[in-house]
Amino acid sequence: TTKAAVHELMRSKTEHVSNGFHDYQVETGEPSSDSAEAALLWSLISTSPMSEAEKEIQRLQDDLQFSKILGYFPTPTTVAQELVMEAGVSGGDLVLEPSIGSAAIAEQAKDYGATVKGYEINHSLHKLSTLKGFDVECEDFMSVEPEEIYDAVVMNPPFEKGQDMDHVRHAFKFLKPGKILTAIMSPAFQFHQSKKAQQFRDWLRELNWAEKALPEGTFKESGTGVNTVMLVIQKDES
Repeated sequence: TTKAAVHELMRSKTEHVSNGFHDYQVETGEPSSDSAEAALLWSLISTSPMSEAEKEIQRLQDDLQFSKILGYFPTPTTVAQELVMEAGVSGGDLVLEPSIGSAAIAEQAKDYGATVKGYEINHSLHKLSTLKGFDVECEDFMSVEPEEIYDAVVMNPPFEKGQDMDHVRHAFKFLKPGKILTAIMSPAFQFHQSKKAQQFRDWLRELNWAEKALPEGTFKESGTGVNTVMLVIQKDES
């Protein structure tokens, strides 16, 4: 309740040191009091030093706030969580995130105990997601030869010029039979009269799929007001 009391609680332990000429006391950086009050006060000023990797991650994330990367709009945490849950991700799964970006979705899949493989064409985003501990190839996902090896695909692809439709169709080829792909998409595929949109609708008709509209402004914090939907597609067992 007084400054003097706080000062006493914040006093450090000391240890006796001799340099051969003089004896003196040196602070150890640990609280001299074992009371709960002292522990609480010391916790308020105690911070763990950041590793070099953590510092680099923080720097890259700060830089991204002032960067304009074509097609990059990071997935909000709640949406990333929903993508992972709808895909049925569980411990031990091998999960694909085709455009991993800053690894917002991958981090949620990792929390479920999954191993995530990603692709990212932008060098800064590739470096960031790699520093976060993910296995990421720095290349255009659309150029990757498909293998049906993944237990789930979770994705937020670029939307420009209908790229989301191209990315979803390509990513579906990587999915094991019976497994689920979830994707954030523009709702344009539902009504656009382009050949690409018509072919995408025709493709969906042959599949087991569902669509969920996301609230307006879902990606506002990511810098865009574009409307979005979540597509959920399950591959047949055969």
